[in-house]
Amino acid sequence: MNSGDTRDAAFKRALEVICGALLGVSIISTLQLASLALDLPLTGAVYCFAVSTPILCFAFIRISLSHKKWTNYREHEAVVLTSVGILLSLVGLAAIIYHLSTGAGIVFAALSFLGILRTAFWDW
Repeated sequence: MNSGDTRDAAFKRALEVICGALLGVSIISTLQLASLALDLPLTGAVYCFAVSTPILCFAFIRISLSHKKWTNYREHEAVVLTSVGILLSLVGLAAIIYHLSTGAGIVFAALSFLGILRTAFWDW
């Protein structure tokens, strides 16, 4: 196994963990929000989780069952959809934090934005 294969396996495993964790957060948050009176930030969070949950679920299954490198167009399309699911899950979490504390929500959103920028320009 060469270093490229090791790096691909590590990336795949990290993506599985990220998708699985955010899927759990999305499901648990949605179930908890079902019992509350929803204001605007919480309603936005429910919509974000409603979109991100199925995307992350199918992404997790696809990543877990994939045994090859992501080299063709369909695989890149799956990466884009997975990224959308991850982003929407983060936006939903930010909306919940914003509901609890405006300042904390702004800090969370700003740091998430910086993290996304850093990831986007990461030298993969």
